[in-house]
Amino acid sequence: MENELFGRPGRYAMRVDVPARGARLDLDGLGGDLRWYGLAWLWRLRILIGRLFGERLRLHRPDAVTVGSTVDWWTVASVDDTHLVLHTDQWFTGEAWLGYRIEDGVLTQVGALRPNGVIGRVYWWAVYPIHFVVFRVMARRQARRSR
Repeated sequence: MENELFGRPGRYAMRVDVPARGARLDLDGLGGDLRWYGLAWLWRLRILIGRLFGERLRLHRPDAVTVGSTVDWWTVASVDDTHLVLHTDQWFTGEAWLGYRIEDGVLTQVGALRPNGVIGRVYWWAVYPIHFVVFRVMARRQARRSR
């Protein structure tokens, strides 16, 4: 999954300069709080909208970020010292991936969605401009926390 996600980045990809050790420590501390996503109020709205469609997303911080552990509504699909890939199939709109790679002092953040039917595609296109802002904020906050 890592090569697929990073080799052909989806619609949302951001890159920021970071100290590698700080970025790794930041990724190990994800979950349990909407602030790590940036624009927490938008995520609260997204969670509320999801409840209308039967989603029950919950925040959760694992003791350790390892394959199979739960980070909020994400499952850790792949992780090592240079990357982290999160996956969820809990969204009514489809399956989503959120990936991070740390390489040569650059943190690359990539998001992808495999839409579920018409409603998934409508959602994907409706939030397209919002995701550009959210991803930029997430990347900048991660860079700041890494320092």
